[in-house]
Amino acid sequence: EPVLYEGDACSKQVYQDGVDSTSTVLELGEGTSCFVKVRGTYPIANGEHTAAALFDEGGAATFATDWWSECLNCNPEVVDDTHGGPTYAEWYVSAATRVECIEVVQHNMTSSRHASNAMVLEVGPVSSVTDECSIDTVRCAATQMFSYMDLESSAMDLDGDTTMRKNQLETICGEQNTHIFGELLSAPTGGNTGDGAKHFGSFGHFMSAVNLNVVSSCACQALCVENIPNGCRSYKYYAGPDDSGENTRHCYLQITPFSNANGVWGPAMGRMPGDWPGWTSGGPGLRLRSFATSPAMLKIGQQFSLTVHGVGLPYHPTKTLDASHRQRVKLVMSGQPCTA
Repeated sequence: EPVLYEGDACSKQVYQDGVDSTSTVLELGEGTSCFVKVRGTYPIANGEHTAAALFDEGGAATFATDWWSECLNCNPEVVDDTHGGPTYAEWYVSAATRVECIEVVQHNMTSSRHASNAMVLEVGPVSSVTDECSIDTVRCAATQMFSYMDLESSAMDLDGDTTMRKNQLETICGEQNTHIFGELLSAPTGGNTGDGAKHFGSFGHFMSAVNLNVVSSCACQALCVENIPNGCRSYKYYAGPDDSGENTRHCYLQITPFSNANGVWGPAMGRMPGDWPGWTSGGPGLRLRSFATSPAMLKIGQQFSLTVHGVGLPYHPTKTLDASHRQRVKLVMSGQPCTA
């Protein structure tokens, strides 16, 4: 059973009690909601432990009910007819809700074998203006993926219930206390005009391209991913006091960062990359956008060239540091998984 928090170390819970067991809609404070769905539920006669049980406790000390997956041995790899891939729980949170830590409560792995020792968390948009995806059609690609292994070793006892354990999974995107410098994105052709056009890559309390509240570093990264076609290759996010002492949040979308070899964002101003309080910086990560063959139509036994388009591919202008020649491509038959 997950409990959502804002701030690292799961310090402040972001939702209140109140799940409608029929529609499985979770109220997350004023004017926000979360739609929950899962891949299958264990078929028990009384109908308990369904998707509605995922968020029905509201962070109470004891968890009377929880969700039970349909599979008992949930192998993430499709190896035969008895292992159909990983099980999952999926929920949709309002863009105004900041989730930076998730506390997962499950049965004690020592006393119960029905618990997961490894989890993967994928975060992404519900819809996209650049990709044809939405909640009703094809799921949008994740903008960030977090892997958590060996959960048993980091689990903590749940207060008041020795049969349950909890793990705190932080969901912070980018490198904390790091400030990457680069040129702001320029407004695309036909974009905003006036002052907003001068600061197309700036989203915050002032001088923003649009009236957009970017609530977290992960939301800033998602904006960068959305603007890859416009040239976004890095971002920086500030959360803290401004010059007047008021708390502010600001997201900057940038092109390729300046080199750190000449002290631009290394020991500049007497600071090292990890010594910028309030700043979190990163990039869109490895993103494969498309590929093309030449010739476009291939025949059996014909030689061809393959071009892969994307960002974050391994490259460095210094030849001794360049790893691009180590890339490999695996070709499989149409319709086959990459593990074929």
